[in-house]
Amino acid sequence: MPQAQAQHGTQEVKGGDQHPEGEHKHVEVPALIRLRYAHKPLSVSLKSNGEELLTKLDLSEAVVEVKAKVEVSHDGNELSLEAKWPEGTPDTALTVEIEPEGFETRRETRWSSGPTLSEILTLIW
Repeated sequence: MPQAQAQHGTQEVKGGDQHPEGEHKHVEVPALIRLRYAHKPLSVSLKSNGEELLTKLDLSEAVVEVKAKVEVSHDGNELSLEAKWPEGTPDTALTVEIEPEGFETRRETRWSSGPTLSEILTLIW
C-alpha cells in the first residue's frame, strides 16, 4: 500500500506495486483524466513529453473524462496545459484531475488570463 509524505506543500506518493520504494524508474500506467470548468473552452491541450493526452476530447459537458496512459515518476512529471476560450470570457478556472491506476489522484486548478491559459503542471506521485 502506498505511503504519503508531505513535501513543500505537495504530496509525494511512495511505494505501490508498479513503483516500489527506492526504485526511481518511470512507468506508464492507465489513467483517468478529468477536466472541470465553469466556462466552456474552445480547446484544451494537456501534453506529456510532447505527446497529447487529451485525444478525442468532447468539451460539450462541464466535466470531461478521458482515458490515457500517463508516465509516473518519483522525480515528478511536467505536463503542458493550454486552453483557449472565446473572446470576452472572464478569467476562469480550469481544473485537471489525474487518477493513475495504483496511485493517488492529483488535482491542479489554474486560472486563465483573458481568453488563454498556458501553464506547466508538475505532478509528484
